[in-house]
Amino acid sequence: MHKAALWQMFAMLLQAFAIFLTGFALLHSADTEHYALFALSQVVQGTVNGLINALCASPLLLLLNSSRAATNIEGDSASANELGNYKSYGMVALGIALLAVIFQFCLAIFLAWPFTSASVIALACGFFTVRWYLRSIAQNSKQALVVFSDLLLAAVQLLGTAGLFYADKLNLLNISILLLVSAILSCLPVARIGLSNFSGRAHWPNFRLGYQQQGRPALSGMISVELASNFHSYAIVMLAGAAAFAPIAAAAMFLRPMTIVQNSLVQYFRPHLVRLLLDATTNTLQIRQIVAHILQASIGVWLLNVTAISLISCFAVEWLWPELATSRSFLIALLLTAIWYLLRSLRIHTSALLQSANCFAELAKVTWISSFMLVPLVLLALALGSPLMSLVGAIISELWIVLRLRTLCIRLHS
Repeated sequence: MHKAALWQMFAMLLQAFAIFLTGFALLHSADTEHYALFALSQVVQGTVNGLINALCASPLLLLLNSSRAATNIEGDSASANELGNYKSYGMVALGIALLAVIFQFCLAIFLAWPFTSASVIALACGFFTVRWYLRSIAQNSKQALVVFSDLLLAAVQLLGTAGLFYADKLNLLNISILLLVSAILSCLPVARIGLSNFSGRAHWPNFRLGYQQQGRPALSGMISVELASNFHSYAIVMLAGAAAFAPIAAAAMFLRPMTIVQNSLVQYFRPHLVRLLLDATTNTLQIRQIVAHILQASIGVWLLNVTAISLISCFAVEWLWPELATSRSFLIALLLTAIWYLLRSLRIHTSALLQSANCFAELAKVTWISSFMLVPLVLLALALGSPLMSLVGAIISELWIVLRLRTLCIRLHS
């Protein structure tokens, strides 16, 4: 594996540990419902990041690499048209960030967050969204900045959580403030990219072209993926309450480190896959080697994560879940989530390859069918008074995705 990829994995692992420690500290220091609200805010952030990927990062990556091997994103030698591409996508990203702030704030108020905490977490969501866009742009040619931004984010959250713990000030408001501060500071390493690409005129024709060719099918796929992955989270909180969601949220939190590393792998290798697929002289063996690296690393981090959590839950489950009276529900949620995430680990590589090959429409069709399977199963589980069984629906729909993406990849290579 490339040295740069290993550095990025280390940075993302540290970031995963930081957000895990933040949630873990809140789980053991605040009301269970407050922890569930915090966990739902992380789900919202993941949704918004997916929206940025669909409407901005993926179309821009394919558009720029279709016309040249690389671009100087700081504008030293980039043409006015190239800078205009960045500006148009950047303006859309800012619009998404504003909508994210509004949505997160309204959701927090609806779920009875205190007004101050709701305001702070909403602002943090906006800054994290801007950072994710800048990070995706820097990923193309300024990967050292990406690593530095990730390390800075992790350091601020780790030190902040330790400070709050030492001062006995761990609560929902202070954790929200910590997230906001870490989001703002982690934007600084990649801020120059954002500023340099907001000069000149926005080139909207290329944005419309990117939207028609990649953005629209990617957006459709993103919506369907959200239904397949996170519908149960929103449905449980809305229909059964935050307390019912807490064991499921905690199980996802303890397995979140693997998902962050997997997402980092895809984000690192996808520009390489795009360039290789667009190069007529590329040997297919090179593509297969990268895809194999993604799969091997994906399974590896799943095994590490699940092994660590299994050992702790066998000997000291109270370290993971402080309410012993409901520990059985938590362990069931942990088992089902581990199975679900295993299936996700088995299709990370195929999803990355198909996205790089501009197969967004085919991906969207697969995930829409999957979501049509999941939504009724989740609603049935909630109607029967069993929120935990909603995870069975997630497993079934994920299995469908794994099988279909494998079939699509076979067709792509044939």
